Amino acid sequence: MGWPTATSSRSTWTRGRWTSPRCARPPPPAVPADFESWGWRVPFLLGSLLLVAGVFIRRGVAEPAAFTEAVRPVRVPLLAVLRERPRAFAVVVGARLAENSFAYLFPVFGVAYAVDVLGVERQVTLLAVVIAAAVQVAAVPLWAALSDRVGRRPVYAAGAVASAVWLAPFFLLVQSLSPALLVLGFVVGLGVLYPAMLAPQAAYFAELFEPGTRLSGFAGARELGSVLAGGLLPFVATALVAWSGHWWPVAAYLTLLSAVTVVALSFGPETGRLAPEPARGGTPVSR
Repeated sequence: MGWPTATSSRSTWTRGRWTSPRCARPPPPAVPADFESWGWRVPFLLGSLLLVAGVFIRRGVAEPAAFTEAVRPVRVPLLAVLRERPRAFAVVVGARLAENSFAYLFPVFGVAYAVDVLGVERQVTLLAVVIAAAVQVAAVPLWAALSDRVGRRPVYAAGAVASAVWLAPFFLLVQSLSPALLVLGFVVGLGVLYPAMLAPQAAYFAELFEPGTRLSGFAGARELGSVLAGGLLPFVATALVAWSGHWWPVAAYLTLLSAVTVVALSFGPETGRLAPEPARGGTPVSR
């Protein structure tokens, strides 16, 4: 199901975004020199504690019997995925383009554009990101539950289209220099619309691959999409604004990526209404 998968795998990442501006800023007693010399290491040290906790929890969780029965030994899983499930691999890469780009547009480029180009106070933009991330924590399970009922692809595609449509209002609200309107722009874009792509992603990507190659297919395609999308987005967006002096080329670029995502989803199967094969293997079959 998408609801528990999204809630466990994605909301933790969202909560990290919600707390990161609060953890990353210097504590009141610290002077800027102290923060630059050692203070910036504090969030990373706190993160290492979460890593230890995650490893401890994972060691105590046994693999499901359905997985151990269905998995088959594969020498090079990624090559097996490319040979056996090339369409699924391409669908994940394409679907990732819009989602990961918008993940970096709002909290990275959006903040930098508001602060460095428009002169908005950094605390205002960080507050907007924190509020939007708090809304996102509630929105993710709601969108995921909807994907369980109507399907993964419709919810994911609607999120891509709606996020692209919101680009112009977002930049206009930021340009207004009104703190309230700026927060509204971030909340709707990052907190409400973007989660429609994020929520069904974990379940959908996993359901596209068989158990024996699921990890390699999921992770390989997803991270390749991340490099092509979010990894380049801040640099591409900054270059486009420097070239044009306006935000519209950035909106056009994100709209193009959203179109690619919608096309990629159209080539993928709908998995939201699939059930596990009761007999041998773990391949889903239609209800």
